Amino acid sequence: MLKRSLCSAVTLASIALSTSLLADDKLVLYTSQPNSDAQQTVDAFQAAYPEIEVEWVRDGTTRLMTRLRSELAAGVSNPDVLLIADSMTMTSLKQEGHL
Repeated sequence: MLKRSLCSAVTLASIALSTSLLADDKLVLYTSQPNSDAQQTVDAFQAAYPEIEVEWVRDGTTRLMTRLRSELAAGVSNPDVLLIADSMTMTSLKQEGHL
């Protein structure tokens, strides 16, 4: 489990660096990970980047997608990172031009 969290933290770090989130000092994560895994992911990321605040929303994929699609429709997409394990959902987001 720790290995998975570290991999997730490395992924978040890569995204943060590649999208210049370091300048914003805040990263918003939407995740369907179990709470304990999500907290480990955030903790590992913040250990590497303590200057970046991480705000995270945890819910099931269906509810996260309902929230995200509502935000997209309103023109206010909040997450910087979407961490889910549903490849079909990710494929549909890519086809819709959201990734």
